[in-house]
Amino acid sequence: MYQYGLRFITFSLTKQLKTWLLAVTILGLVTMNIATLISDSFHTAAFAALGTALGYTVGSKLTDKMLAAARR
Repeated sequence: MYQYGLRFITFSLTKQLKTWLLAVTILGLVTMNIATLISDSFHTAAFAALGTALGYTVGSKLTDKMLAAARR
């Protein structure tokens, strides 16, 4: 009986953590979208950060191709 109760509490905490992280992520994305629409300098900085992050992960040729397509 005790073991079942412990599993239920652990599952409940895990579910709450996942829900909380999802809500914070969505709120962060919405905030970033609004900020990029309002501020041109923030948009430029975010675009540069995206280019840097993509450059580290997928390589420079593919990054240049992706960013060129996004500028159109």
